[in-house]
Amino acid sequence: TEAKLGMEHVDTLTAVNNLACTLMRRGQLAEAEALFCRAVAGRTERLGASHQSTQSSVSSLANVRAQLAAAASRGHQHRLARERV
Repeated sequence: TEAKLGMEHVDTLTAVNNLACTLMRRGQLAEAEALFCRAVAGRTERLGASHQSTQSSVSSLANVRAQLAAAASRGHQHRLARERV
């Protein structure tokens, strides 16, 4: 899709967003975050910030960032517990 249509084409951005969703479900959160950032930036530029597709990508980006923060917090708690032992 990207090779044919270009990086900022709406269909390419949809494919990027869909891949990010798949990566998020697989637990590949850092990779998903990077792709959601790309989708948000491209969709904002092409469709506008208030477009439903842009808002969907923004919501997904917020979700993956919340999951990353929770994972980081759990990691910090585990490190503290090990230090106390």
